[in-house]
This record gives sequence, structure tokens and C-alpha cells, in this order.
Amino acid sequence: SLHAIAVTSGASHACAITTNHEVGCWGRNKYGQLGLGDQVPRDHAIVINGLNHIIQIAAGRDHTCALEQTGRVYCWGLNGMHQVSSDNAHVVLRPRSIALSVPALKIAAGGFHTCALLNRGQVACWGFNGTGQTGQPVSNTTITPENYENLIACLESDQCADYQDVRATETIAQPVSVGGLSTVADLALGELH
Repeated sequence: SLHAIAVTSGASHACAITTNHEVGCWGRNKYGQLGLGDQVPRDHAIVINGLNHIIQIAAGRDHTCALEQTGRVYCWGLNGMHQVSSDNAHVVLRPRSIALSVPALKIAAGGFHTCALLNRGQVACWGFNGTGQTGQPVSNTTITPENYENLIACLESDQCADYQDVRATETIAQPVSVGGLSTVADLALGELH
């Protein structure tokens, strides 16, 4: 059995950092949020190959990210709003390195977005920006509570075109700096903030 020193949970999956600073995940795996290279659910923790020296993990709704001791960030899982990767893959089954300008000190994952506290005291975010949660201007598209549930269903199925304009206009594919911040010490994210 694995001994955990930290744990995080998403909508229906969880991951833990082991005493060896590896990551073990379990639960729902429909979008590869366990990072095991498949979409098979697990009822117990399985260690992800290739992730070592991990000091922090963060789970969003259906994606997960890990911070390596070097400051490198890895993410995997649902990528419907580029919360995992800048490419157009809907699902990322294995940890993928995020291109940050400088090493990260901490990470946080929201529902469909991710942020990193950088070693210069700045914050970089990427993913869904429908309510400005990545710190970037929002276009004329407005995400209301009523259509947010429909958007989630669309993102999870990747079968509808109703929100493709939202994905195109309200996502930040590459990590970008959040303005107005210069000496941040910690960060936390919620579903839409």
C-alpha cells in the first residue's frame, strides 16, 4: 500500500503524493484524469510512471496537475478548455509538461482552468476564461449559471457545437501572467474563479 503525504480531489477522482514523492491516483477516469495512459476507472491508488520528485498536486473538475521540485508543472485529463495543454486534444491521458516562463512555486486547479504561482511572485493561468478567472479580459460571450451546466455537458461529451465559439473566444491556451500581481505568496481556485 502507498503512504500519502498530500491529497487532492476532483469531481470524482483523487490523487495523492506518496512518501517517495510520486503520484498515485484513483476514481473515475473517463478523461484520463488519473494520468495512467488509459480511461479505465480504478478503485485504489495506482502510481503514475514518470512523475518523480513531486511536491504538490492539484485537481480540477476532471483534470489534475503536479508540481515537480524543479518548478516544472505537469497536467493531464480533460482538456476541453485548454486547462491541461495548449494543443487541441480533448483528453490528455498522461502527464504533459506546461511551458511556463519561469519555474513554479505552487499550483492550483479550478473547474476548467489552472494557475501557477511563479518564482517571481507572479501568477500565470490558462484554460477557461468565461468569467475572467485567468486574469484576462473577457469577450462579449457571457457564461451565465443557466448555460454553464450546458457548457459542462458539451465539454464533457465533445459532441456538440453549441459552445465551440465559447471555446474559441473564452480560453487561454498558453499560460499568461495575471496583471496587477507582483508579490503573491499563495493561490487557490474554485470552479469558476
